[in-house]
Amino acid sequence: YYVPLGATHEVWRLTVENIGDRTRRLSAFGYCELTNDSNYEQDTVNLQYTQFISRTEFVGDHILQHINEYWDRLPDGSNGKERFFGLAGLPVQSHTGSREAFLGRRRFDAPAAVTQGACNGQECYNGNPCGALQTSFPLEPGQQRTCVFLLGAKGEPEARALLDRYTDAQAVTEQEHSALRDYWHGKLAGLRVQTPDARFNAMVNTWNAYQCFTTVVWSRAASLMYCGQRNGYGY
Repeated sequence: YYVPLGATHEVWRLTVENIGDRTRRLSAFGYCELTNDSNYEQDTVNLQYTQFISRTEFVGDHILQHINEYWDRLPDGSNGKERFFGLAGLPVQSHTGSREAFLGRRRFDAPAAVTQGACNGQECYNGNPCGALQTSFPLEPGQQRTCVFLLGAKGEPEARALLDRYTDAQAVTEQEHSALRDYWHGKLAGLRVQTPDARFNAMVNTWNAYQCFTTVVWSRAASLMYCGQRNGYGY
């Protein structure tokens, strides 16, 4: 899981290899829960409002979520509040935009779509939205397959361009991930300590430095959380 340098979307890369001696046929499910208003007070308190402004739509290889879609519409029909969850590298076999349809009654310990082997195609109309995509593929002995799930607050044209760019999922993600590792290893290399405690080393060399960088640059504050309803930034 990573966000490419300079990008505003998230990549979930999955690589599966068949190390056995017989052909396997597998399914992979990608699932994310989507907010409605991206606002703490509205999304967790004012549900009677936020659940009536969300609609999902399946567009070939991705779920597109519309928020208040009839408000402040642009000439192309969008309003700049769309989000998408897509799959590149393998075809989508089934989908759903309804959280209840994916999870079922037993919820996280046994999602209904997974136990049934497919999503039911139901969309979200004024309810609890999600992005859920399923793909299935055969794997011969020694064969390897890679796909990526993409998540971002983007409308249809941007989603389409991103999904097309990740068609060769293995090559694109390897290049992006390598660049990301090089950037952060360089950023955190300025201070290194070596003590007998590996956990202390990891805290000082990696997580404390990362936390300081993130909170100061993103939140422009000395701490992770402000009091009140300010969102926290950091690890």
